[in-house]
Amino acid sequence: KVPAFVIGDGKQSIDQLIDKRNQQLQGNPYLLTKVITKDEELNYNLAISNRNVNTVLSKDEVCILFPESSIARGRTFFEVTEYIHPNIMKQAEKAAKAIPGLQTTGIDIIIKDFNTEEGTIIEVNKSPAYQLNYYPEFGVPSKPLNYVVHSLITENKVLDESITAKDLSFEEILE
Repeated sequence: KVPAFVIGDGKQSIDQLIDKRNQQLQGNPYLLTKVITKDEELNYNLAISNRNVNTVLSKDEVCILFPESSIARGRTFFEVTEYIHPNIMKQAEKAAKAIPGLQTTGIDIIIKDFNTEEGTIIEVNKSPAYQLNYYPEFGVPSKPLNYVVHSLITENKVLDESITAKDLSFEEILE
């Protein structure tokens, strides 16, 4: 996820670009209510860079509207799991295993770029926002709840002894 931003076209004001961006968000079932807000904080952030909502950005000029990548501030979601180094995936798995009793989790990790082999864990969510995986703005949607449901069914079969954990391969567990 990245902070809310607009990209100039050399013709439209930041205000118009925000309106255009908010219209784009209307096409995403999850993000349609998570639009870029026009408020005093936005005005303050723009003023820091000697801009205001009437400023026309040059073509391809990027303007970050809010410094944080807050969902309430129109952040952009990218599904990039396929590009992440396997070590980072192991790092996330290790973090999840470090918390006793944690059944499902979302791990927020900051990386410098896609060549990075180790990230910085900034948050472990015991109630992950699965909708981000189903409705990314960019990238291929994934269906993490399929894994959760399958693991619960598999766990139930092990608990009622219709199968044993030894009968399962790692691939079957992830199906």
